Amino acid sequence: MAASGTGDSARNSNGASLNRKPSHLSIDSSSANNAFLHTLNSQLQIAANKSQANYQHENGAVDFPLTVGIDRAALIAPDFDTDEFLSARRHLPLEELKSQLSTHMKELKTELIELINSDYADFINLSTNLNGVDRMMEEVQKPLDRMKDDAIAVKSNLQSVVDNLENKLKHRAEIREKKTSLQLLLNISESVAKVEGLLQISGSESSGARDGSESISVAKRLERVAIEYNQMQYLVSKGANLPFVTNIDWRLVRIKETMSENLSSVLRTCIHSGQNEADSTANKDSLTQCLRTYALIDQTAEAEHVITEDMLTPFVNKTITRSALDPAHTNATNHNHTNGHPQERPLVAMYNQILAFIDTHCGTLINVTQKELKGTNFDIPVNCIWGVTTQTILKNIPTIFSSGNPDQFHRNYTDTMSFVSKIEELCGSRRSLTRLRSQPNYQSFMKKWQLVAYFKLRFMEISSSIEEALQANVDTIPRSPNANDHLPASNAIVNAIERCWSTDVFIYGIADNFWKLTLQLMARYSIWISANLAKDLEPAKDRSVQSRSSSPAPGSNPRSNGRSTPVPTPLRATGPIGKASLEETMLQQLSMIVNDIDHVASRIQSLLENQIRPKLPPSMADEPVLFNSFQQSLDSIRQDVPAVQQRITDLITKRCVDTLNNVKDITSRYGEGPPNEPSHFVAQILEPLAQYIAGSGSVLRSESRQEWTLEVIAATTLKYSAILSERLLESKTREERANKVKAAGIKARGGVGSAGGIGGLLARTPTLPNAFSNNNGAVSDAVANMTNDDKIRLQYVLDVLFYKTELTKFDIDPELFEPYQELHSNTLPYENLLAVVGQQ
Repeated sequence: MAASGTGDSARNSNGASLNRKPSHLSIDSSSANNAFLHTLNSQLQIAANKSQANYQHENGAVDFPLTVGIDRAALIAPDFDTDEFLSARRHLPLEELKSQLSTHMKELKTELIELINSDYADFINLSTNLNGVDRMMEEVQKPLDRMKDDAIAVKSNLQSVVDNLENKLKHRAEIREKKTSLQLLLNISESVAKVEGLLQISGSESSGARDGSESISVAKRLERVAIEYNQMQYLVSKGANLPFVTNIDWRLVRIKETMSENLSSVLRTCIHSGQNEADSTANKDSLTQCLRTYALIDQTAEAEHVITEDMLTPFVNKTITRSALDPAHTNATNHNHTNGHPQERPLVAMYNQILAFIDTHCGTLINVTQKELKGTNFDIPVNCIWGVTTQTILKNIPTIFSSGNPDQFHRNYTDTMSFVSKIEELCGSRRSLTRLRSQPNYQSFMKKWQLVAYFKLRFMEISSSIEEALQANVDTIPRSPNANDHLPASNAIVNAIERCWSTDVFIYGIADNFWKLTLQLMARYSIWISANLAKDLEPAKDRSVQSRSSSPAPGSNPRSNGRSTPVPTPLRATGPIGKASLEETMLQQLSMIVNDIDHVASRIQSLLENQIRPKLPPSMADEPVLFNSFQQSLDSIRQDVPAVQQRITDLITKRCVDTLNNVKDITSRYGEGPPNEPSHFVAQILEPLAQYIAGSGSVLRSESRQEWTLEVIAATTLKYSAILSERLLESKTREERANKVKAAGIKARGGVGSAGGIGGLLARTPTLPNAFSNNNGAVSDAVANMTNDDKIRLQYVLDVLFYKTELTKFDIDPELFEPYQELHSNTLPYENLLAVVGQQ
């Protein structure tokens, strides 16, 4: 009670302080004795609030408000951070901060004391209220102890019953297990005795050779034995750890050996009697039963071993020998067995003998295992035929793998791959084929073929022939007007690519190597073409300078020009040859090269479609990137054709344009009478083109000739039009000047006084408007009055009309040919002059 009184007094003394909330960094106004302290406290609080606002604006929000006092909720928060708490009050002096913390701690202590005193009376009364509880607990403890003892006794009795029951069940299980083992032993004994009885192991039956009917009965009996044998094997596997099974192990071995001997004997009998046509059906049934028996006892590997050793190995060892590859031996064999076909190669003959033997002696075996025994582990082509054949080949005739002679290696490889394909065709399913190709001996056999070495030899052979052909200089090769005659290099490159994919060179396993070689050959030919054309495609300016220079000395090279790249000495530079002859030789060579480029490109494209693409593997045949690269190689061969075309057309156009210089000479020809026929040079304008088409250009394709003809004629016609337009303009200017002089003289003499008369003279045109009528007198007057300029214009008209007829010789329609229409437009205003000479 004293403590309670003390607590009450404490609560009364501190009530005012507990009910009053602490102010932050403030001076208690109740303890102030004057208004000055209260005003100072307010000002300090306002300054603290402003400082907190500035800090938050500069550094972001903080968890503790920058005000005086301490927030109790912030102190007990889970994310309370001492550093942030002190950082928020770094503006306060340490003494002030210490004072706040001390005040807060005193408040907490006061609240703790009040909390304790609030329940102190109940704590004191607790001991009084628990008086007598110990006696009540002792009264309750006694019946609980008795119940515990009873429960322990019941548990002990129950456990003894359970243990007794478990022992009896365990004993019963042991008895049942022994009974099962005993029954298993009885079953094993009965099964072993039954199998021995069926196999007649104790009898005197011989396991030697049997005839066909006996082998059939034995096969049927063995098929029944196989069922019991499998049952015996199952029982023995279950009792493998029993002493009884260990004791009869010798009997099991004897059963297995007897079973194997009987099956092998029956199988050998069926194999050897298979050639008897009369018993073929019965023998097939016996063979099927025998093989089924092997499959039932899961001994297919043993059956395949018997077939390999007893039937295949003797024949294969006798057939695959070194002597079999002797042509003399092969010819004798072919004469005896193939009705006289000595042309068959030795290796092919050997493989054909093996295939014929397989068809005759193994056909029934393969048919039975793949159809009637489908789903078993039998695989005669993989496990029997392939293994013994390839092993014998590797052992007896390893020379066929030698790549020293590429032609012989190719024949050996193709013949062997054809034989392998025949073996693969014997596989009855895709699964069997996959098993064959995954065999280690299959992969090692394929690796024996040195395909890389073979390709290297072919590469050297083909590349050397190409390089030899490319050494020939185009200038030294005789030109031929026959379009079917080509450069040796062009023929060599086509023949080389064709040879790469020919049946006696190409090998499917290295198709990618031959594809790369084809691209390399095309690139090499392209480089050779560019190198030979480089000297003929020099700028025309350099050539004109050379043509104006003095004739070179015999044996000199006038085309060197100080070039750093050595150029083969051309045939046309061995003496003082004229410019025309030099250009003619160049035209022949360029035309021949263009013809060869077209020939090579078309032949290679044809080879791609007809010979290369069908031989590519599916993975390459469907790859567009490969054919894009092929097309790029073809384009690289044709890349110089536009430059050659431009060079040829420029040379021919220059020759044609040189003839047009005669147009300027027309001025001085006609002092008397008007012209009545075209100039002699008009027929010679396109003569260089006609000569080229009939000569050097005859080797070109018709499409190229027509295209180049149009280009040359168009350029020549436009040049003709420009010259003619210039000459007509000069004539018009000259006539106008003469008219002005005449008019000035008349005016000076006063012969023409009116402005109209002078204007009429000044307005005279170079044409003769309607002044010439159809009557003879008028025509005679017109001829007499025709000026020299009119005569020249009339000559131009006659020349242009004759040029029109020249165009038709080149299959050009002048009415649709725009360059001619432009040329014709120059003389069209003067065509009425034709009436003077009676040609209109």
